[in-house]
Amino acid sequence: NADGAEDFKIVMAPVADPRRETWRDLVPHRPGIMIRFHTVLARYLIRLEMEDARPRIVARRIASGEEHAIAFDEEAYALGLTPGFEFDTDTIRFTYSSMTTPAEVYDYDLGTRERVLRKRQEVPSGHDPAHYVTRRLFARTKDGEDVPISILHRRDLVLDGSAPCLLYGYGAYGSAMPASFRTNPLSLVDRGFVYAIAHVRGGTEKGW
Repeated sequence: NADGAEDFKIVMAPVADPRRETWRDLVPHRPGIMIRFHTVLARYLIRLEMEDARPRIVARRIASGEEHAIAFDEEAYALGLTPGFEFDTDTIRFTYSSMTTPAEVYDYDLGTRERVLRKRQEVPSGHDPAHYVTRRLFARTKDGEDVPISILHRRDLVLDGSAPCLLYGYGAYGSAMPASFRTNPLSLVDRGFVYAIAHVRGGTEKGW
């Protein structure tokens, strides 16, 4: 639609007649959810979508329509999906990171739902994710909207309101700010700062 209200869905159409009138929704539009990427395999439709600044990878078995999402433990994180070059496969490759966890590359079996770690980002100066905490909070705006905020701090930090905070935010042109791993904030966090990313409107973290 011209207003962008239902632009983010996945449809099917006959090859012989792909007019809009013949479209059939596979994944219908859902307010607040942005479909950022999708790929098709022989037996699965895979999509990477975003809701409340939290990405998820959803696998849909084409024959039955059954879906499952890949689960992760941390409250805030970033995901990337690699399409690959093989069509007749039940394996996908994705990249996971969080504000505490360096980038990890996994192969994921869509049938057994097992994942295998293939590569982990090296931090030459050393990094122990167990020393840090990633959290997800929401802030209510004056007009009643909830803004997701991703937060990073040391696990041993006393949260009594006295710690300084560096709050970052950018919202424009549909450019999302992922809660991914970056070494620069760790310099502040190791000195007692709280680092926060406010996923403000304009970045499509909550849809268009």
